[in-house]
Amino acid sequence: MPGRRLIGRVLVVLLALALLAPAAARAQAPAGWQRTDLRPVTQPLSAGGLFVMYASRAGALEVVAVDPATGRTVWTQPASPSDITPGETATLTVVGDTVIYLARSVEDTAKLTAADARTGAPRWQTASSFFTTWPAECPDTPSAICISGADAFGLDAGELRFDTATGRRLPFARIGLDGGREIGAGLLDAGDRDPERLVSVRGARIAWSRPLERVFPRASTDSGWIIDRFDRLGLYVGTIEPRLFRRRGRDVFDLALERTAGFRIADGVVAWRTRGAYECFVFVPCPGQAQGAGEVGSDVPTVGVRMVSTGTFSGRAGSNANLVLSHDATARLEGFAPASGRTLWRFVVGDARAVLNGGEALPQAGLATVVVRDGRRRLRALDLATGARTAIAATAPVWCERPIQYRQTVGFETDEETLHDYTGDAALVPCAAGTHRRLPTPAAVPAFVRALGTTAAGLVAWADTTALFARPVAP
Repeated sequence: MPGRRLIGRVLVVLLALALLAPAAARAQAPAGWQRTDLRPVTQPLSAGGLFVMYASRAGALEVVAVDPATGRTVWTQPASPSDITPGETATLTVVGDTVIYLARSVEDTAKLTAADARTGAPRWQTASSFFTTWPAECPDTPSAICISGADAFGLDAGELRFDTATGRRLPFARIGLDGGREIGAGLLDAGDRDPERLVSVRGARIAWSRPLERVFPRASTDSGWIIDRFDRLGLYVGTIEPRLFRRRGRDVFDLALERTAGFRIADGVVAWRTRGAYECFVFVPCPGQAQGAGEVGSDVPTVGVRMVSTGTFSGRAGSNANLVLSHDATARLEGFAPASGRTLWRFVVGDARAVLNGGEALPQAGLATVVVRDGRRRLRALDLATGARTAIAATAPVWCERPIQYRQTVGFETDEETLHDYTGDAALVPCAAGTHRRLPTPAAVPAFVRALGTTAAGLVAWADTTALFARPVAP
């Protein structure tokens, strides 16, 4: 191969030219950075020209903003999960150049706070209250922030609403004694347990209320949920997990009882219901739907995905759960039309026990492509838009998600105990397709990673389990 070997004189000339190159030209391709001292618990968002996120430090939560070009911390503010269930993923909200978060107060109370994204200085702040969900823009009023909870005196409880610009409290729907907890945009678990009740709010009033059993038979939000709101379809689509039941002195979770349903936003009436658990965004990236902090896509996926499984988890439930999956467990992925629930494609999962036991999202090889073994245990890249599958090497570099857990010194009180371990966002880790083992962080990332992290200053930033990373996109 010609040109492989350079004589000494030419090499000296080339080195000299490189040293004389203008600094600006060398800076056109940023090299990236990492912050190993940070422990993010959410993926970073872009606001006010900075990367902002929740992070954990010394048993407490804080909001951290860093310079996207250098990774240097610009400001921090103390934060709190308030009275939110520890298993509910932490969420930071950004509206323009304003960061909306829960500021630390006394014990498990917090102050809903709007801060200038550039400086961290509060623009407004509420009185201390008990909040049961993370704040978000109201689905029916983008200029307002919605959050469920109750004031510190227990007098006002419900889906609280605040003007985003001023923090002025707006009229709101009153729900129960503690305000319930939000399980979807404008949809709440009212807190009742005999029977459990779903409540939908529209502005300052309750739009409808109905027993959960009518939508999800034999289910309970205590087992978990994932509900998306699709205004263009007029539907909520998702899953509320089955209740655990007792069998021979053991707690049992039956996977065959999982259901995905589409029910109307207007009145809660079920439009369709099928077997399986809704998996969009949590377990797989549904095609066309915005995912991660990159927000590439729309609110409605072109194809939904559900997991239809059999088998049981059984054992001891609770904070120290030790539930064991039965050996007869099976699983298949199904793509479906969100408007009707109609099945579009099916894929039998060949490593069902590994997938169901792991509980982590499938590795991503593209924006809507995941890696999973088929019924013959062959490694496949599965296109979630079409169901097409192609072979992929076990050593191929892909991206895995890892759970982020963080600890709070001030914990969450239950009737039996105080919980201190909380769930954060999913971390992103470069990994091998076949083994999921971590690979070295690359010098540049594939283009689709932009949708999973956040982009600014020519760099894509994401939270790993070990650090906050920023890298350029590979050419």
